[in-house]
Amino acid sequence: MQDSSGNGFNGTYVNAITRDTGVDGKSYVLAGGASNSTTASYVKIPNGILNGMDNITIAAWVKWSGGSSNQWLYALGVDSTKYEFLTPKLWSGKLHSAINNGGGEQSVAGSDALQTGVWKHLVTTIDSATKTNVLYLDGVAVVTNKNVSWLVHSLDNIRKQLKKRSAQLFMQQKL
Repeated sequence: MQDSSGNGFNGTYVNAITRDTGVDGKSYVLAGGASNSTTASYVKIPNGILNGMDNITIAAWVKWSGGSSNQWLYALGVDSTKYEFLTPKLWSGKLHSAINNGGGEQSVAGSDALQTGVWKHLVTTIDSATKTNVLYLDGVAVVTNKNVSWLVHSLDNIRKQLKKRSAQLFMQQKL
């Protein structure tokens, strides 16, 4: 998966993916699976992708297949205490993004879970200077947290995808 920032942090597919039609004519299908799955497909990103970063924007077109709570669209971080993630449906039943640097989770949540079966554009931004985290859905800011004290660079030296954090599932999705 090509890094659109131009910084060369290209992702690699782990386990089988398939291709399908999508927003711009093609998509990648990730089959999903349990958190301890050895066959679930995902994208592995290189170490150090957040080193020195003060701000971050993560965007994706997603067609979610639905299912249980706590599936990840993405999860970045060092371990289960330092991470940033986005789920289409947290246990609360809401679209949810959070950051944690080891001192407690700070999050934003939509009013509902992500709609299933249709393409949706999701964007999460974290601005360390303004201490703001914004979650966008189809170009509209659905929730803003203006009191984020955890900074993006506190998650530097990413060593792995957090695919084995307990109670988390690989999300069945098209990207």
